[in-house]
Amino acid sequence: MFSTIMLATDLSFSVEGLVPYVMETARVYGSKVLAVHVRTNEWGELQEEAAVRLKNQLGGIPHEVIIKDGDVQSELLTFVQQECVDLVVVGTHGRTGIGRALLGSVAEAIFREAPCPVLTIRSQMLRPGAEPPTVKEVLLATDLTSVSAEATRYAVALAQENHCGLNILHVLPQSDEAIAIAQQRVTEALRRLEEAVPRGTHLWCDPYCLVEEGNPAEKILEVASKYSVNMIVLGIRPHSLGLATHLARRTAHRVVVGATCPVLTVRGWGKHARERETAKRKLRQSGESAGLCPA
Repeated sequence: MFSTIMLATDLSFSVEGLVPYVMETARVYGSKVLAVHVRTNEWGELQEEAAVRLKNQLGGIPHEVIIKDGDVQSELLTFVQQECVDLVVVGTHGRTGIGRALLGSVAEAIFREAPCPVLTIRSQMLRPGAEPPTVKEVLLATDLTSVSAEATRYAVALAQENHCGLNILHVLPQSDEAIAIAQQRVTEALRRLEEAVPRGTHLWCDPYCLVEEGNPAEKILEVASKYSVNMIVLGIRPHSLGLATHLARRTAHRVVVGATCPVLTVRGWGKHARERETAKRKLRQSGESAGLCPA
């Protein structure tokens, strides 16, 4: 699922806390890790020492520490395309910080524009050298559209790989309808949630489907806390397909900023998702390095 992982790093001590998450993921999936830093200032002794330290921390798994020059956002996003990256790991703190209720400019650009899944981890969770928490409960928040199918696929795979619980949530808008009508809406949503569970999932786990009413971001965070979730999975639409309904980017931002666990955002490509994956595999097998991955 994740053959190539890119760790976006500014070589700060806070970003070193991402390394345990990256290494654990790489071990589970047999991934190669590409730690990428884009320098915008002079390269000195401190930066050199930080790069060496990062390389040593990644010892034991296939990896490269890559230093590039140029505009941070454009260089990182171009690298994701060129190297057919399957997963980007980024922290929400570092050089750019998170002064507003967003992610900081660099993390924001990756979150919004990277064509592959992005694992976002708040700086408050990062302690250099600490072991990443075991994933025991995965929460998939879905809007029940075809675009959410990709997020569902990743959530199910993560739960299966980690032998953990799978919770599937859909949030309905708050309604003033009569109790009987409101209950009918909830029942119908639950039926659709259960139908969305991939065939065969019940052979290894018993997914828990639930429907809530209210503000999507607040409900997602509330459910994550209530069920001690270790990983939240969200499906978001590519720019070309417009905004999702209750999982619009604003909701995803609020979840990422407020979550106390890592959040995996998966950009759904609808019916084109399989074609993209097939094209990426063919490109890797051909050994081509000059061309870009399918957009």
